[in-house]
Amino acid sequence: ASAEVRAAKNAQQAVADGNFALAVEEKRKQLFNHHLFIEGRKAQEHVEKTVKYMNKFNKKSTRERLGKARGNYLEQIDSLLERFDFRKSITIKAIKKRESLTKWIEKQREEGNDVVIDERLEDEAYRKSYKVMPTEELFALEDTVRNIEHLARTKNKLIASKDAREFGEVVDSITGSIEKNNKLKELAPDFAPSFTANIKKGTDKYFAAHTKMEFLFEQLDGNKDLGPVWESLFKPIADAENAEQELMAKTTKRLNAAFADNYSRVERAKWYVDKVKVEGVNKSFNKASIISLALNWGNEGNRQAIRDGYGWSDAQVREILDNLEKKDWLLVQEIWDTIDELWPASQQLHKDVTGIAPPKVDASPINTKHGTFKGGYYPLKYDPEWSFTAFKREQKESTQELFGSNWIRPQTKQGHLKERVGSAGQKVKLDLGVMTEHITNTIHDISHRKAIMDVDRLTRNPKVRDMIERAAGKEMYKQIRPWLRNIANDRREPAGVLEGIMGRARVGATVVNMAWKVTTGIVQPLGYLQSVDLLGEKYAMKGLTKFYGNPLDMKNKIDFVMERSTIMQNRQKTYDRDVRDTLKKTTLKGPLYEVQQSFFYFTGLMDMGVAVPTWLAAYEKAMDGAVEGIKSGNENKAIDYADKTVRMSQSAGGAKDLAVIQTGAEYHRIFTMFY
Repeated sequence: ASAEVRAAKNAQQAVADGNFALAVEEKRKQLFNHHLFIEGRKAQEHVEKTVKYMNKFNKKSTRERLGKARGNYLEQIDSLLERFDFRKSITIKAIKKRESLTKWIEKQREEGNDVVIDERLEDEAYRKSYKVMPTEELFALEDTVRNIEHLARTKNKLIASKDAREFGEVVDSITGSIEKNNKLKELAPDFAPSFTANIKKGTDKYFAAHTKMEFLFEQLDGNKDLGPVWESLFKPIADAENAEQELMAKTTKRLNAAFADNYSRVERAKWYVDKVKVEGVNKSFNKASIISLALNWGNEGNRQAIRDGYGWSDAQVREILDNLEKKDWLLVQEIWDTIDELWPASQQLHKDVTGIAPPKVDASPINTKHGTFKGGYYPLKYDPEWSFTAFKREQKESTQELFGSNWIRPQTKQGHLKERVGSAGQKVKLDLGVMTEHITNTIHDISHRKAIMDVDRLTRNPKVRDMIERAAGKEMYKQIRPWLRNIANDRREPAGVLEGIMGRARVGATVVNMAWKVTTGIVQPLGYLQSVDLLGEKYAMKGLTKFYGNPLDMKNKIDFVMERSTIMQNRQKTYDRDVRDTLKKTTLKGPLYEVQQSFFYFTGLMDMGVAVPTWLAAYEKAMDGAVEGIKSGNENKAIDYADKTVRMSQSAGGAKDLAVIQTGAEYHRIFTMFY
């Protein structure tokens, strides 16, 4: 404050002396010191709140509440507080009894919990008084303690459950249903397996790999519809997929409109063909690269990464960006705004899971020859072709996805929530694919992370695992985690050139064998025989009559179904795995969008001619109270039952609907086409 006052006085004196240049400089100093004082006061208030928060762990009520959670949460908080003088030193006996922080973190992560901790705090030899800690370290300590407290508070809750169901209560309902509806086998190790036993084990592995999890969970419920096992282990994933499809449809509609309103297909195609030479950097760029650069110029973090990676000055960047038209800048701002629209849900998700809300990247305005644009967040991705660090990171991720196993925790991609650090001179990837990858991963994370964490926790529970193994066998249980991992990383990139070639070959084979094929389409109605088997003749005939009985009313019937069922809205793109994999590559409209979308139109139309009456029949059966366990008139349950009936009678191609043998790398998928 004194520096601010001194600068103000100096400015007044300079004006009096007629030295206006000095007066301007002193006014700048005054403004700088004013904001420095404001920020300093905010930091001091934050420090005071942090100290108050830390001291609450000395209260008896707080300690008793954390102690009830078990899991050494209280002990780990005590250890951190003692290391930084928030608590008096504890006894040697307590120290010996306490689990090391590193081991505790490892155990928590194995259990599927997100532990947020600054790497400096992981070093248990690092100690100092909080009174001399830099504020950055103090706030990192606060985040860690809040995270541990949050994990203790949510340990016995299902985080995806809308009614915050108790974990133990759900475990009991799952194990109770399995025990009631299955003949349980006693499992014991066989130290001298016979030839027959080995053959049986191989057969079990084969059938387990070909079993879809929805069928397994229904079998564990005694083949009863919407039973406790299905409700707890499959429905959360189905609900997550519905939420993802709804949010993706909304987001892509907005982006497609932004592209369509400003550019023709021909103009879009020229983005990657026409080049412009920028003399200031002695490089040629296509428009797609320049738009990517503009997207990275919307916040200071990305700007600095561009400067460090390419060595360009702000003036050189401006020279490159001056090649954009006004409509290009309007598109760039619309992309920033679309990405920003996803931020509140991402932030809330992270807070729900960790107890900490990640900070938002601030936008930086951009002055262009077409006006000033407010800027925005854009994912910072480094180019593995020009950065060995980025290459190693990408290879590690690809290897884990390619050679996944039961011990790798199913986890959605969360790069959009990682705190940014220095770029270390890595070159930023200037490719519009970064945008689509970010939007896809963000929406998938928002919709799926909590559901996957809950289902993973439940299926790893010793009681649940034991019951599933005794009812369905060990090999069947082993399919659950790979199934979850495939859902978590549904859109993995090929791990190498060969896998990429195999992926393109699979897409090509799908197009050759199924696109515009009348013979493929005309066999679809035969699938209704499966619906008859599941629904019974009475309701199967009701579904056909309701849909086909009055051709003038068919559109109303279709609208009725679409208003209630998200999976039916998207079924023409997801009724088959290979069709889904082909069409999901064209989420955003490109020059060949309509052609690609038309490949499977006839087959999809014929499939809907079976799926819609199946859905209507199942819905009516549930609403009539003719399905065991579903009360008459319960529309939410009726919709779940109708969706399930369509999936199980007509199949589906979503990640959750695939057997493990149909998932994973292209090496697996190419040999399981048309399953």
